[in-house]
Amino acid sequence: MFTRLEERVGSVAGAHDVGDLADVWLLHALASLLDAWGVPEEERRELTAAPAAGGEAVRLEHLDSCRTALVFAALAVEARLNRVLRSRDGAEWRAVAHLMPAERFRLAPRLLDELESATKDAELVPLVVKLFDYRDELVDAGESPGSALTDAEALVRFGPSHARAMVEASAKVCAFLATLTGEESGIAQLVQNAAEQLARQAHALEAVAPSWSFHEVDWAEFPPDLVGS
Repeated sequence: MFTRLEERVGSVAGAHDVGDLADVWLLHALASLLDAWGVPEEERRELTAAPAAGGEAVRLEHLDSCRTALVFAALAVEARLNRVLRSRDGAEWRAVAHLMPAERFRLAPRLLDELESATKDAELVPLVVKLFDYRDELVDAGESPGSALTDAEALVRFGPSHARAMVEASAKVCAFLATLTGEESGIAQLVQNAAEQLARQAHALEAVAPSWSFHEVDWAEFPPDLVGS
């Protein structure tokens, strides 16, 4: 799977100059997100394609990609968080290594003597909590990220809309953590921009599609099948 993702990551403009493992996971999350939204390989460099419509098999394949994107998004945050905390003091890292990722994230500004960043850290904590709640749910369900969870609520939670939001959240958190150590956050910004552009495309489709009514769309299956409407 990683070889396939490496090839797809390479088709995204700007996907170079990887700095650490978090960048690698972020790019894998983006590749999986683009799979979930059905962005054609040849169009990924511009990120201009709309989410693709398809039958049940295609929809389940996209949902599998969503779950994979969520896992990679969580991996990216934890990899960046752990590396940033280890960079300062080995003893302090050993003292907090056993904590859950969200707890370690809350402590990061204090441990790194960046208390002026505490407000921004607090704003991002809910995103970190939600991201790892999703990750833990996949683990606790006893299913791999590629397995199809079939109940209606799960299909919404792990659908393209939430996957896009969580990949964007992961990129925001990784970019913030980079600022705590004065590092560049180019890959994180690239992934965040791509996720935001997917959201804009979805809104644009809602505005320009004349053949369907907002109230007729089954929002449990997002993105809506506008082509098939």
